Amino acid sequence: MFKFGELKVNSYICIYNKKTTMKLVKVTIRQTEDEIMGKLESGTAESLIFADILSNIVVVEFLNEEGFTSFLCELNDYTLLRLVDSIVNLSFDFSVEDITNKVLLSENISVNYFDNGIDVSSDLNNLINSFYESNIDVDIILDKISSKGIESLSEKDKIILSNY
Repeated sequence: MFKFGELKVNSYICIYNKKTTMKLVKVTIRQTEDEIMGKLESGTAESLIFADILSNIVVVEFLNEEGFTSFLCELNDYTLLRLVDSIVNLSFDFSVEDITNKVLLSENISVNYFDNGIDVSSDLNNLINSFYESNIDVDIILDKISSKGIESLSEKDKIILSNY
């Protein structure tokens, strides 16, 4: 696996739905590690932009079920567009899945992944939980009740509702 640089945790003001500024996305690059490293170590403007973007957001890297390099990251819409542009410019075969709603509605998300043989499930859980804590609000909780029922609420959800 390759490393994107030091992780930086930034403070964000986050609100959900049409007002959301932050997203949690899963990016998968379907290339071999050698192909990825070759492009990233090339020193091209595209590789430097990619590295710069990832050095300024929260990222947890892992190998997915198919053995491809994936990473979960928290970013705003603008940074997501920049990230996608940089991946396209590097000619990577990739996919991006926005898992923001899954996280905020407490849907099951697989976190049992490894990076170079190291279990990163706790890092993934920490990122998911931090994103949830920073972005949950009454509107989301009401959406969760509407779609999944009141029994789906966590203790944190109940506390937020009781303070409303």
